[in-house]
Amino acid sequence: MGILRNIFGKQSASPDSVTFDVSRYEYQGVRDGAKVWHTAEGDGLGIYFFRKRPDIPVGLASISQLRESYSSMLGDKFRIIDCFVQPLDEIPSIRLVAGGPDPKSGGAVFVGSLTIPFRDFSYVIKMQTYERGVTGMREAIWVEQALRNGTGSIQDGKFVAHGWSVDDEQFDNLLPKHPLSRLRQELRLIAESVRIDEKVKRAEPFDLPQDVT
Repeated sequence: MGILRNIFGKQSASPDSVTFDVSRYEYQGVRDGAKVWHTAEGDGLGIYFFRKRPDIPVGLASISQLRESYSSMLGDKFRIIDCFVQPLDEIPSIRLVAGGPDPKSGGAVFVGSLTIPFRDFSYVIKMQTYERGVTGMREAIWVEQALRNGTGSIQDGKFVAHGWSVDDEQFDNLLPKHPLSRLRQELRLIAESVRIDEKVKRAEPFDLPQDVT
């Protein structure tokens, strides 16, 4: 039965087998095999189909290990902000958000992805957002507030947050136009609208950890 499911799934899988609501975006065409859109703010969005086994380690026992594997793949340029498993149209998938410096603007760039892995192929919805204009606003606002209310301090000339981070999702609603806030909001909307062809759903799954540690 497993062999039949695998063959059936591989034959049925195609770049068009996964869709999501793109009514908010401006279609840019196909680039390097990926369908690409731009948001109203000019952020880039694409969906990729890979006809090969996902490059995610097999047999990970925890979300912490999944996070560590992505951190190793991204290297020192990006920090992992969010990494967890969530269902997309009933298929266990990975939501990843990372951030790092943008050499061109001197600000920050944020990259988010929704990865839908199967044993022998995968889909990745990827989006990038950039700081434009005045940079560092998110950090400046919360550092100043933290110093006033005691949730942060200066140690050895550097600011140290006490149990929180400027990247925390709780701050998104207060700065909705910040690139990290925009990225998370779009990923949420996309995730809610993802639809996967029923034939593809029957392909051999990829084993992902389900705990939250």
